Parts: sequence; structure tokens; C-alpha cells
Amino acid sequence: MNGKCLLYMSAVIMLCMSCGLANRHDDKMVFRYNESNAISTLDPAFASDLETMWLVNQLFDGLVSMDDSLHVVPSIARSWKISDDGLVYEFYLRPNVFFHSSKDAELARSVNAFDVLFSFQRILDDATASPGRWIFENVASNGFNVINDSIFQIHLKEPQGSFLSMLTTQYANVVCPEAVQTFGMDFRKKPVGSGPFKMAFWEDQIGIVFHKNERYWMKDHEGVKLPYLDAVHVDLVKDPFAEFQGVVSGRYDFMSGVHPSFLNELLTPQGDLQSQWLENLQMLKTPFIKTDYIGCFLESQIPLLRDNRFRRALSMAIPRKELCEQLRNNLIVPANQGFVPPMLDGDTNTVYAFAFHPEDAKKIVLDLEKQFGRPLPTVELATTPEFVDIYEFLQFKWQEVGIFIKIKVMQSAAFKEATAKGQVPLFRKNWLADFPDAENFLQVFTQEQWSPKGPNYTHFYDENWQKDFYEAKRMQNTTERRNAFKILDQTISEVLPVIPLYYDQVIHVVSKDIENWSINGINLLDLTRVKKSSYLRPSHVEN
Repeated sequence: MNGKCLLYMSAVIMLCMSCGLANRHDDKMVFRYNESNAISTLDPAFASDLETMWLVNQLFDGLVSMDDSLHVVPSIARSWKISDDGLVYEFYLRPNVFFHSSKDAELARSVNAFDVLFSFQRILDDATASPGRWIFENVASNGFNVINDSIFQIHLKEPQGSFLSMLTTQYANVVCPEAVQTFGMDFRKKPVGSGPFKMAFWEDQIGIVFHKNERYWMKDHEGVKLPYLDAVHVDLVKDPFAEFQGVVSGRYDFMSGVHPSFLNELLTPQGDLQSQWLENLQMLKTPFIKTDYIGCFLESQIPLLRDNRFRRALSMAIPRKELCEQLRNNLIVPANQGFVPPMLDGDTNTVYAFAFHPEDAKKIVLDLEKQFGRPLPTVELATTPEFVDIYEFLQFKWQEVGIFIKIKVMQSAAFKEATAKGQVPLFRKNWLADFPDAENFLQVFTQEQWSPKGPNYTHFYDENWQKDFYEAKRMQNTTERRNAFKILDQTISEVLPVIPLYYDQVIHVVSKDIENWSINGINLLDLTRVKKSSYLRPSHVEN
């Protein structure tokens, strides 16, 4: 047996010991999954990727949280009040929320308003260098106020209807000040919060273990203390195929998403689980707040690209439904309704610009040829290797209507730099919102977000549109906000600085041993109410 195998076996034993479980752990409810992407921190101040957010969400709570319907609900704050002018938010904290005890320091005490103040000021502190400081950019100078131990106020510069939603992000979680001060830079590996689970073990490239927080404040509807699980065990195996094998064998209880390398082995062409997996697995889907699109650099030196007719023809020649069915087994949804996913604006009407009308596209091309020559000049489109099949498919469809697109495949780092600098006229991108509000999608088109400073890679700018956007952003009435943003999105659909292709879906493959599973449009993992009906199947036994 080589040294690497010995190291892995030792790590497995350490993980089981750290859980306080026997190798079979028959009497404990342990939830297991694998994280194939690298984890470098469990500090909510740096929870900028989904994988880190999943873990941080088990350890920490914020003032408020998001339920599966994407509604803001109480958490550490049992309730709140917003002033009539929308500038002052007052939160009333629960008295029974406690920080975790720590094996390195005794830190278990109740959470108070001063801890919220410390946590929020830490996000804004230049020394912290948190990527999440943007959530407080609308907070007034000295806008955080402690009224007493259980009342915390936030004063805004101007009204912002999305502010509560922004407080549900992991950046706004409450950390233990003593732990931050005691552990310093090591807080990333020794996190102390007040969430349903607490840190137990972390071995780089091996695994992470959380234990149940016995003092967690939340109870179920029958008064039983949550969480139900005794522990969470996360392997850190980088191979996605090994993760797939772990799920189908019963080693893991859950997998998010389906990697192309095993897409057809797991799913039918219609996007359902293959029959051999139905006995032990279930698959759940829900719309994701993510839009994949083709971006058009509007300051390009290519006159054809700056012509709105050309962009309309590009869009009309795309068979979005066929793309989703043939290339991604129906795991994605045609973007027929605009840049903002329909789950955020409630719109069920197809926007004409995104319907499949190849004959109309041909007519537009004939009109363009009168000005730009026949055939039309070839335009280059940049993408990364994992999306080549999609754009080769589109390349053929565009050629059928007389549009000639050259596909340029770039590695991720070079692609990011080229799009940020406006060096590619057409490019493939996606936008995953930080919080579930149309504002987060449409801010992409403001001048303040022009690349390379921000994600407006198209350099779209319209003075009146931007004025209307900021007016909508300040609206407090939900219906008025939604209608205003819908009109703004329709304008984007007419001007077409971007051409939406498809909306993503959250895909969870879950063991049938799992009960009370929740799935939501922001793909945030919440294990607070999860149970395992069977603690052990034969395939779970450690070798």
C-alpha cells in the first residue's frame, strides 16, 4: 500500500473519530456529500462562491434569511420595522440565539446587537477586504446603530426596495467577535457562528465535518429542537466522476448539478433519471436565478454589430427549445422572456425578440446585405471550451439564415480578460444574481458597471433607461417595483445589448433515504430540517 493510500485511510479514520462515531455510525444521523471545487475559507466575509456559501450557511445565521419561495423570513431578528420613508430599518433580536462553543476557546454566549455591529463594520473595513462590502454601499455614514442589546438599526442614504434581500446573503451573517479576535487569520478554518451546525474538523483536500449545534434556537412545528442531523460530513474529492459514483453507490446523500462527463449515464434524453437509479435516488429541479446569454460589445469597430437589426436576426435564428432538449437533456430552460428570469418578474408572456423566427431573420439579413454587402461580413464570437458544442450548434443555425459567425475558443483566464477589455465583439457569458431581485440583473446595464470596473461588458448606456432604473430601485411597493423592472427589461429586449439563450435550473440528485429536502432558486443548501430515514445501507460501509 502506498503512502497516499495510507494518508487517505488515516484521514477517513480521523473523520469518523472527529464525529465521535464508529466506522458504521449506525446510531447517528450523518449527512454526507462531496465538494469537488476547492474550499479555502469558511469565513462569511469571503463567501463569494456557491460552494463556500453552502458550508457557511450551516455554521452562521444572519438577521434575516431566505425561504424556498425566495421570501425574506426572520432569523436572528425575530421581527423588524421599516420607516415610512424607507430609510430606517429596525431589527428586534431573539434572546435565545447563542454562539457555538469551540474546542479552542469557550465562546458560547448569547448573540446581541453589538455582535451585529461588529460583523457589519468588519465587512466594510478595508483591512478585511471583503468582496461583499457592496451590500452596504447604500448605508449612510455611521448608519449602523445599537439601540440596546436586542435592537439594531440601519440607516440608508436613500430608499432601496431590495435591501432586506441583500441582508440574506452570507456576507451579512453574524460572526463571534471574540473568535475573530482570538483566531485572526485562522478564523477562516475556525469559524464560530450561531448556525445549526458547528465546526468540528477540517483536513485540506480530505474532508470537513460539522457537528450538531445542541443549543440552536430553532424548533420544528412540534417543538422539537433543530437540526435533526447529528453531523455533516463533506469529502473534498476534486474528481466530479468520483462524486457521481459516490451518489449512485449510496456513499453520498446528495449531488448538485450534472457534469457533462456523466450526463447521459445518469439521465435520459428527456432529462429524467435513468431507470437503474430510480430505486435509490430522486431528482429535484427548480428554476435558477441565472441567465446565460450572448453579449454584444456596442463600442465595437464592426458597424454590422452596432446595427440593432443584425442583433435581432441573431436572436430570431436561435431555436432555444431545440438547444435545451438536444444539447443539455432539458436541464436548462429556453430564455424566451427576457434577461430577467421569469421567476423574478412573474411574466409569462414571450417577448417577440426571443422567439424562433428563422424566416423573419432571413428577411432582415437580406435587408442588411443591401448596406453591408453579400455575404455579410463574418463576426467572431468568443467562448470557453465547455460551451463549444452549444456555439457550434448555433453557428450552423445562423449560417442557415445567412449570418456567418466564427467561433473563437479561449481558456477561461484569457477569455475573462478579453471580454473585460472589449477585445471580442461577441461573447458568451452568464449572470448569476447575488440576491433574488430583478434589480440585481438589470444593474448590469448601468454605466457605473461598465467593464473592466464592472460586469457591463456590452457598454450599453441609455440616459433615460438608467434614470428609470434608479427610480425603480428606490421603490418600496413590491408590485410597482416589479412592473417598473419589467418595463426596463423589455427595453433591453428591444435594444439587445445581450441575447438571452437559456435560464439555468437548480438540479439536485438526492438519496431516497433523505427526508424534508428543500430546493430553492438561489441553490442555497439548508440542512436545518433534513432527516435520514435509514442511517445505513450496505453500500455505506467504510472499507
